[in-house]
Amino acid sequence: MSGYSGRVNARYGKGFSIGHAGELLQGVTCQESRPEPFLVTLPAPPFVSHATIWKTDEGDDQVEPSWKTKALQAARTAWEHLGSRSGSFRLVIDSRTPVGRGCGSSTTDCVAAIRAVASLLGRNCSINEVARWSVESEWAADSTMFNLRPVAFHQRQGRLLRPLGLAYPSMRVIAIDLGGPPVDTVARRLPAYSVLEVEAFQCLLDILENSIERSDAAGVAQVATESAAIQQTYYPHPRWKEFVTLAQRAGALGVGCAHSGSLAVAFLKHRGDSSEERILEDLHELDVPILARYTLGAGPKEGDS
Repeated sequence: MSGYSGRVNARYGKGFSIGHAGELLQGVTCQESRPEPFLVTLPAPPFVSHATIWKTDEGDDQVEPSWKTKALQAARTAWEHLGSRSGSFRLVIDSRTPVGRGCGSSTTDCVAAIRAVASLLGRNCSINEVARWSVESEWAADSTMFNLRPVAFHQRQGRLLRPLGLAYPSMRVIAIDLGGPPVDTVARRLPAYSVLEVEAFQCLLDILENSIERSDAAGVAQVATESAAIQQTYYPHPRWKEFVTLAQRAGALGVGCAHSGSLAVAFLKHRGDSSEERILEDLHELDVPILARYTLGAGPKEGDS
């Protein structure tokens, strides 16, 4: 409460959202001869954002930390849409999602803030509403409001492209930071994909959906690998090839990347897979920071971080 002098009402609301570890697939679909970007994010439960909000007697809405302006705008948007026309609020964001690495930190904050407003006002809001309001607040948003559900999502419209199944197959994920300056997702231009690449995205999306339905972790990892390869032709990272070689040598199922950040991931079969120990040793040798290790498609396991 340091630095705040206004009176805060006893009643408060809380919201929560997970982040993601880059994308399994990102590209465009052609609708009415116009390319429309979409993505399939890789959920990352270790990356989280918690939002707490109170009504106050101050004239201006406030957010802590003060630089979380997108979360502040998301809370204001939800505040208006959910019918509150009076009063102000104080919003506090506690985020453990890396910033500027491609982990969806701003969307994670926005989703948590919107859910906190709904909690405070005692109102319900649908996933689709959370998606639209997030886009209103930050121009483009990831699909973290769908939690662990596999979906293809139009990130600039805040609209579901299509569901891809009930749950991801169980697989181990190691997320690392390849380094470099933070990336502003909104400022990064959409690649001018070729006709063949646009056709490939549709094929990869179909393969991904089929792999999820069959609980085929190798198929999911292969789609992520091919999507990342396309992305690297437009926004290459100087350490990407080194990381791919390392992952292949360790026997990983595949690799993936944040399509607007420095995050990279390796996919393994399961916890205890010998390839995890080998890849961790190699990453240590390269002095590459490990952001998270977790099991997707299963409940939290002891030692997930």
